[in-house]
Amino acid sequence: NAVKVLGRIKAPETTPVLVWILSTQFDEISDFQRHMKREYKTLDALRAQVESFQIEWTVDYPRANYRTWGELKPIPSLVRSEVAHTLGIIKGDTVVEPLARALEDDGRATVRQSAAWALGEVKGDAATTVLITALKKDKQGVVRQEAAIALGKIKGQSVIDPLLDVLRSDKYETTRFQAAVALREIQASDKGLVDILKKGLGSFDDGYEVLSVQNEVIGALIKDGNDATAGFVLDALKSADDEWTRWAFVHILGATAKKLAADAMLEELKHPSYVVRKRAANSLGGFKERRLVEPLIAVLENTDEMKSIRASAIVSLGALKDERATAPLLTALSDENAEIRLQAAAALGALKDSKAVAKLSEIVENPLEPDNVRAVAVA
Repeated sequence: NAVKVLGRIKAPETTPVLVWILSTQFDEISDFQRHMKREYKTLDALRAQVESFQIEWTVDYPRANYRTWGELKPIPSLVRSEVAHTLGIIKGDTVVEPLARALEDDGRATVRQSAAWALGEVKGDAATTVLITALKKDKQGVVRQEAAIALGKIKGQSVIDPLLDVLRSDKYETTRFQAAVALREIQASDKGLVDILKKGLGSFDDGYEVLSVQNEVIGALIKDGNDATAGFVLDALKSADDEWTRWAFVHILGATAKKLAADAMLEELKHPSYVVRKRAANSLGGFKERRLVEPLIAVLENTDEMKSIRASAIVSLGALKDERATAPLLTALSDENAEIRLQAAAALGALKDSKAVAKLSEIVENPLEPDNVRAVAVA
């Protein structure tokens, strides 16, 4: 609790003693005592070090007077962990080296994890270097995970390849997940992220990637959403034969709606996969190109197509707001499928064409029409 209070106070004068506490490194008594003896050689040197902190001892907390090395007791890892966290709050150039040493050498993963977090707060080249090393080499997944999070805060070109490397190969799912989250902020990583998506969905041990990580990769590619990203995705789409992977690429292209992807999305309307066709049909309205209207009308009028895909085409027609869609949408109001009628009513409402008023009024007044369809027709 005292260490937490110091973190809230952010008193830089406490840094020397906090750094010293962090440097003790070990929980095991024998390891701790050997470490202290190696560092200070004599008890007098250790006493001089403690004296230099100018601590005001009290009756409740008196100065310890150690007579032998065997009397030394280690500082618990929970305290060292909180100290590392506090140094990350205090910041300053003087905390980087001790935090780096803790990340490299402390015997407890919880301390190394806190040191990684703190270095992510402090930032800088020195912090980046030691975090990259921890990301690659630390044996504990929780530490590698925290290093990935910290590097995501730091950003910069130097962190891209290390993050992509662990995203490709780290067996700890949460580390890969956090690497993907970190790369979300760095557009230069998009080609590497596309390569991860090409692995498909499944067990990491079998050469695929799990859904939680792939969802982050998809989110990162959508967030970047520039022409370069769309180009990488389009190239990958050409060779994607796995249904889920192809759907993911189509989903990204639809969500980013870059003009250069419009033709490829039209082609996906013909794909054998239901989920791919549906995502393409639903996405084309976002491209805001008039030339997409006729192909979408063709999907709507194809009664052999799945009803949900026809409904998705209607959603896109409503988004495009082109008068050429009015007649087929009016026809769709008489379709046998309620989902088609509902989306057609919504799209006609978006077009605001007076020719639709009479037909929409009929739907509102038809007691046999489902309530949700009538409600949309009113709107």
